[in-house]
Amino acid sequence: MKNGGKIKTLMIKGEGKVLRRKTKILMVCLLGTALFTGCAYSPELMLTEEEQKLIAGYSADILLKYSDGYAKSLVDTAKERELQAAVAALLAQKQAEEADEGKNTDHKSESGEEGVAESPYAPRGEQNLAAALSQSGIEISYDGFDVCKSYPSESEAEDAFLLNATDGKDLVVYRFRVSNTSGEDMEANILDQNPMFRIIVNGEERKNVLKTMLLNDLGTLDEVIPAGESRDEVLVMEVPESYVQTIETVSLLIKANGQESVIPLLQ
Repeated sequence: MKNGGKIKTLMIKGEGKVLRRKTKILMVCLLGTALFTGCAYSPELMLTEEEQKLIAGYSADILLKYSDGYAKSLVDTAKERELQAAVAALLAQKQAEEADEGKNTDHKSESGEEGVAESPYAPRGEQNLAAALSQSGIEISYDGFDVCKSYPSESEAEDAFLLNATDGKDLVVYRFRVSNTSGEDMEANILDQNPMFRIIVNGEERKNVLKTMLLNDLGTLDEVIPAGESRDEVLVMEVPESYVQTIETVSLLIKANGQESVIPLLQ
């Protein structure tokens, strides 16, 4: 990643869930800074200069809002919501473009013939979410899914990023419980694993998981969980309306650390 200057770390105060929320928002802001300087969160997410400035502007507003050195009155709430909606629309558009460009990738080999493309990821034996994501002392369990038009709900999204489905589509929110089953505080760091997630529906159809700025996105979890406590995280995909009525089985494909795992979720 090329960056013309050093990224300064903003020290923020808080405790419990407040600290967790602020820490993740800071991470998102640094991510936006990286995008502004030409580094994408994903190699597949290509942004124009105007789009990079949009995300950087939103990141700056969030940093200002959660900086202890500024009053909340200095933040233009209307502007913040406008930027939030624009960033959400941009991410949804990029996801749709990515899905259209790569929808046949899993069915074609490098020679162009129909078939299953060779994967650079080695199959992994254990069918365990925590093991697939290289987490020790941590248990990750699937907790069902919800279908909605926006996530989180407006009552929960006062200080969070709101994800809205595009017209004619629904969001499918897969819920996961991340629990510290050890007798001491444990770090749950999925962010550094840089995992790639896909949902396998009915044993064959693969759906991309959205790259989001949600505070509880499983792919960006990075915090210390006290002994005996747990965190609720999600993965989100977008599908045509009524698509969920066709879902019979669901598995989660995880690619991380050069290995590939398929975890059954709904059988």
